[in-house]
Amino acid sequence: GSHNPKVAEANQRSSRGAVESAEKYRGALSLYRKSKWSYGFMAKCLNDEGHRTVRGNSFTAMGVKRMSDRLGIC
Repeated sequence: GSHNPKVAEANQRSSRGAVESAEKYRGALSLYRKSKWSYGFMAKCLNDEGHRTVRGNSFTAMGVKRMSDRLGIC
């Protein structure tokens, strides 16, 4: 953790933004996980459907896993 309160506040804002941006994929990710799809295959499907990350990049397996973790989707 950071001892600087401004850094800690910025980190918390960033984390909130990550959850909010991941929220729009909750339905798809839940469905994919129920189907027992791998994170890599889920990333491929999101990319094939034209979805992009907040920064405009393609999804990766690790990115999809992190989004799932943020949303509590196992």
